Amino acid sequence: ERNDFGFPKLSIFGIPKTDSLGKPKSFLSSRDASEDDFKMTAESMQIAAQKAKKLGIEIDIEIHQNSIADSAKSTIKLLDMIGEDNVRVNPDLGNIIWVYDEPEEDWQDSINMLATYSGQWWHCKNITRLHVPEVKRSIFVKGTLDRGEIDYRYALSVMKKSNWDGYILIEGGASPDVLDGAQLNLAYLNRILPEI
Repeated sequence: ERNDFGFPKLSIFGIPKTDSLGKPKSFLSSRDASEDDFKMTAESMQIAAQKAKKLGIEIDIEIHQNSIADSAKSTIKLLDMIGEDNVRVNPDLGNIIWVYDEPEEDWQDSINMLATYSGQWWHCKNITRLHVPEVKRSIFVKGTLDRGEIDYRYALSVMKKSNWDGYILIEGGASPDVLDGAQLNLAYLNRILPEI
């Protein structure tokens, strides 16, 4: 299937990707999940976690739109239900911002809740949300880590206070040149990390 410009439509579970972000409703969200959905997910994750533990493997659940783990609160609930110490979280704050037209959680509250639950991996990206209330929709402009709604100096300081010692994976940037954007993000991190 193609869009109005003749390009193939990207989709997630059959829903066009352009329709999966920044709307009042998020497909497969924690808001719409039942207690049975949480229970079934937790039980499945327990089985995987127990097998992984025998192999010395940690499982990190990424906070992600279109999932039961799309907010700090829903992810912590899921982790508590799983109850295995080798299941942690990848606190992707950008994914929290663009789940809905208006974020369900403030990114600062989210990182404060998630820091002690965080595992080895942390996806970092920055975006600016442009809300259009007349159509109940937000659009998002990607930026480098120093340009967007998330203050990574603050987020990194929260993670440091929690003694987090994992890997930062930079996702995206403001430049059309992916490698250039990655270099800008890396330079920013190298500049602020010694100050935190």
